[in-house]
Amino acid sequence: MRRLGLVWLAGGVLGLAAEWVGFGWGDQRHWIPDLVVGWTFIGCGLIASARRPESRAGPLMAATGFTWFLGNFAQVGVALVAWAAAHMVYLHRGPLLQLVLTYPSGRPGSRLVRGALAVGYGAAVITPVWRSAGATIVLAGLLLAVCARDHARAVGRLRRARRVALQAAAGLSVVLAGTGAARLLGRPSPTSSSSLARPALARCGASCPGRLATRRLRSATGCPTGRCSSTRRAACCPCPLPVRGVR
Repeated sequence: MRRLGLVWLAGGVLGLAAEWVGFGWGDQRHWIPDLVVGWTFIGCGLIASARRPESRAGPLMAATGFTWFLGNFAQVGVALVAWAAAHMVYLHRGPLLQLVLTYPSGRPGSRLVRGALAVGYGAAVITPVWRSAGATIVLAGLLLAVCARDHARAVGRLRRARRVALQAAAGLSVVLAGTGAARLLGRPSPTSSSSLARPALARCGASCPGRLATRRLRSATGCPTGRCSSTRRAACCPCPLPVRGVR
């Protein structure tokens, strides 16, 4: 638990520093939602890791949150740091796609998923790929198609978990394809492509990690709320899910 606390502290400091550098405290309309998205991924990831340490879903959520902030440092005054941050603006999409494609275990289960992950991580580190409107639309379609195939082939409890991943993939794909189409129609400059996608993904991302983390807790405990341990599940009250909650 102490280690998780230190990770959360690091995420808090990183988030505040990133928003200060990227937006400044005066631009509350942008830095507050941006900070909430990154912190939500980190917080939900740490909760999921504590409850299901054998799954990689929690670390993937936390990694998405940490890398979410890196692109903000492209505004820093140190040239080398700014250059590196500018090339990591889409890095968070690598662990995010892995989370959605491999949920709930976090581990790829087929050659198709492994291939899709290779493409996803490649696009995350090769910045011009996500800056291309056409490539963004193609990758959004690939994400949805792979998740739909895995959901169709799954059975039992795994199928229910994959349904949650499919819903998250559908929302994420709509946002990505929509921003790609908007760039094709509006033809913004390459430097503005990230800023165009970021607000829409933030609205989508604020809800995804909470839902995925809650689903992990429910599957871990057998409790519909995810609050009870396995020894208390018989006495658990099926109250409404408390958690509501990418660039």
